[in-house]
Amino acid sequence: MSNLFNNREIATGIWLMIVVLWAGKIVGVREAFANVLKAFLHPKIIVPILLLVGYLWIEVLLFKHWNLWDMSLLKDTIYWGALTGFVLFMNFMGEKETIQFLKKTAFECVAAPVFIQILLNLYTFPLFGELIFMPVIALLAMMIVIAETKPEYAPAKKLFDGILVSIGLGMTIYLIRMTWLHHSELSLSNLLLSVLLPILLTVFFLPFLYIAKLIANYEMFFVRLQLHILDDDLLNYTRFKTLTHCHINLPRLDRFERFLLNHVWDTRNRDGINRIITNFKSGQNYDY
Repeated sequence: MSNLFNNREIATGIWLMIVVLWAGKIVGVREAFANVLKAFLHPKIIVPILLLVGYLWIEVLLFKHWNLWDMSLLKDTIYWGALTGFVLFMNFMGEKETIQFLKKTAFECVAAPVFIQILLNLYTFPLFGELIFMPVIALLAMMIVIAETKPEYAPAKKLFDGILVSIGLGMTIYLIRMTWLHHSELSLSNLLLSVLLPILLTVFFLPFLYIAKLIANYEMFFVRLQLHILDDDLLNYTRFKTLTHCHINLPRLDRFERFLLNHVWDTRNRDGINRIITNFKSGQNYDY
């Protein structure tokens, strides 16, 4: 197991297992977990996740074709999909400023903390040390969150931040020392691929996020139209005109949705729909 998982991952797994076993003894928690699992298996959720997995598989095939991926990166790829990819997907579905979110995500995936996190996972403490280290870090993080809730907790937050920075500095020194002692064992090509992998996965994942958001917004918009336009022929005409005008421009679709719903009183016939689109175009002085 130690060849597949490092000590930090084993320690995390042990603590997660302890928490799950403890929580499983509480009846209310078991029922809540069952309800969450049932909701998770709903087609509206499970289908996008399956599409996410399929898209990630396509990414891997491309990277492998370009000699940027091999089986040694399988674990990192699964971690990225289950954690980063899924979180990005869920966050983006509820995001209003879509273009800004995509730009911010693209920037953050090449930021220094990403490289530091990858490098810090090269060497870990002995298993016993990791078993102590993980809950200490989790406790500090929770205390910082609590300390941010009230201004009078500011001195405590400053203390906890200082402790966390000191731990980070200590880990960095430990990493430098271990790298110096074991530099001959390091494979620069594998290290480079490990650093590049999350960046490549994130950047190539952005088009999937955009398309998924676009489809979801179109679907939600058309559902709302059904509440205002009861004539099926006029409803289909409105959908067609929306598609031909907004096509794959997500910001424009969002603006047009707000504009049309604010002028929904003028959607009695096709002339009204055309007039709404004409007025929207005339008042549109910027585009993305």
